[in-house]
Amino acid sequence: MTRSLDDDGAVFLRTNDEQTRQAIVGNILSRTAHDPEGMDLVAFAMELRNRGEFAWAEALFNLALMIPRQRSIARYELAVLFSLQGRLARCVEIFDTIRQDSVLSPAQNLYVARQ
Repeated sequence: MTRSLDDDGAVFLRTNDEQTRQAIVGNILSRTAHDPEGMDLVAFAMELRNRGEFAWAEALFNLALMIPRQRSIARYELAVLFSLQGRLARCVEIFDTIRQDSVLSPAQNLYVARQ
């Protein structure tokens, strides 16, 4: 993550204030709108997922699915999120779609096979 994104993540995780959290997400979405080639949105969603903020992560991955440059990584990382939550049917469904549409790395193939 970029320095600004690291700062956003730290503030987001320290607060439970919904307005503050929404403002942070709004800033990230604004940056993404100005630079759809960047990966801030997916990187932030991954950080939130890794910190147990599953609902926020899922919402942000779903937003990233609408951005062509971010769609493939967001789709894979959303499936990982579903796996972590025990939502295996949805996880496998996404992975099956990914396998039909693209080539996975050896590490990704191993993870998919485990599911």
